[in-house]
Amino acid sequence: MNGSPHLGHLYTSVAVDILHRFALLFGESFFSIGTDEHGQKVEQSAQRNKCETQDYVDSMYIEFYKLMNAANIKYDAFVRTSSKKHKDNVLNFWDKLCKKGDVYEGAYSGWYSTRDEQFYSEDEVSDGANGKIAKISNSPVEWLEEKCMFFKLSKYQNILLDYYKKNKDIIKPSSRYNETIGMLEAGIPDLAVTRSRFSWGVSCGEGQVIYVWVDALSNYITAMENNVDYWINDMIHIIGKDILKFHAIYWPALLLSADYALPKRIYAHGWWTVNKEKMSKSLGNVIDPFEILNKYGIDQLRYCIMKEMSFGQDGDFDHERIKNRINTELANVIGNLTQRILSFVWKEYEETLEINSIDENDYELLKCWDECLENSYSAMKEQQIHVYLEEVRKAAAKTNQYVDGAAPWKCDDANKRRILSVGIECIKRMALILSPVMPEMSKKILNILGCEINIDSWFKSINYRKLDKPSPLFSRIIG
Repeated sequence: MNGSPHLGHLYTSVAVDILHRFALLFGESFFSIGTDEHGQKVEQSAQRNKCETQDYVDSMYIEFYKLMNAANIKYDAFVRTSSKKHKDNVLNFWDKLCKKGDVYEGAYSGWYSTRDEQFYSEDEVSDGANGKIAKISNSPVEWLEEKCMFFKLSKYQNILLDYYKKNKDIIKPSSRYNETIGMLEAGIPDLAVTRSRFSWGVSCGEGQVIYVWVDALSNYITAMENNVDYWINDMIHIIGKDILKFHAIYWPALLLSADYALPKRIYAHGWWTVNKEKMSKSLGNVIDPFEILNKYGIDQLRYCIMKEMSFGQDGDFDHERIKNRINTELANVIGNLTQRILSFVWKEYEETLEINSIDENDYELLKCWDECLENSYSAMKEQQIHVYLEEVRKAAAKTNQYVDGAAPWKCDDANKRRILSVGIECIKRMALILSPVMPEMSKKILNILGCEINIDSWFKSINYRKLDKPSPLFSRIIG
């Protein structure tokens, strides 16, 4: 909350929204999101803006709330860490840690980065142009000495190490798993979990404020409220790779201490660059998420940013590639396929067509879509969003090839009806499987066909339904 929303916030939110909507096609899902509003850097941002800290976070929250609406993010819980409900929960969580005997009084001296909200050891800092900096983030650090409370993180080092080695699929991608194992094997000291140098946070008494990462991570428990026991065994965290240590080491240790189940999956995605350069205000290449949503369209941008980056790897945002992807994959393949079939059916029959018979080519195409569904489901169980989207694109391309080869415009009425009925069935399936990514486009198609957005519609025949003249789904971008 110390700055405005950026492309990274949009990307993570869209990714989880897609995973959530996809899961809802097949069963239950609960999607939690929120704003981390405490900590020294937030307090300092408020001071720079010459306003009270609560007023500052209230105004910043609105920007994030607006972004979620602008990007069509449908969450079940939005946790603001400055809310009374969350503060009460943090203190309850803190009490569990204390009763377990995992919190003790001590003093800390070392290098601290306000920007990263993290302490660094001597070998993790180096000399910068204006003083010491953290090697991993280039953030300035200062030498701190203060009395504080410590959490017995080292107590859980071998427990976590053993658990992860027996459950290698918990942390993805594999490079992040290896990174976590490396951190654990190198040794983890106990964690300073209170601060006394600032007041903006959850007070635990005697001038101490609970460390922002204990506070912020507790939001997952806050989100689940009275349904913790129901949801917690299936908890999946989607995070940026820069906060891997907090989610893969600190959080699981805290959960163990508080007697909660460990996450089912921790998936750390990559970072965005712009035209191969790191985003920077000085370079003038920071991507405003509101601006690009307005420029390209909500569904179009959701699709493109998930195709531009293999989920888990770094990616580069390039306006020309976004335009090309909209023109080739959305307008030429998905949009063209839908438009040509629905327009032809409307012109010839003015109503939808039900499949009454199929030949071998029809069967192979429908089988291709069934395989697309199966492969997409397998990919999404592993959070491989880009793999799922490529499966759909390939099936749509094959359907376009089928229409070209079958040439219904040259056929007698019986074969024309057969080909177009298969084509409509494929459009229905395409809209269903793409509904998590492009919900508005999918809703438009499925409303035309009289279908619900749930997986049962995949296996149900399309009933006869009057058609209006269809309009294009996507416009090509020129220039």
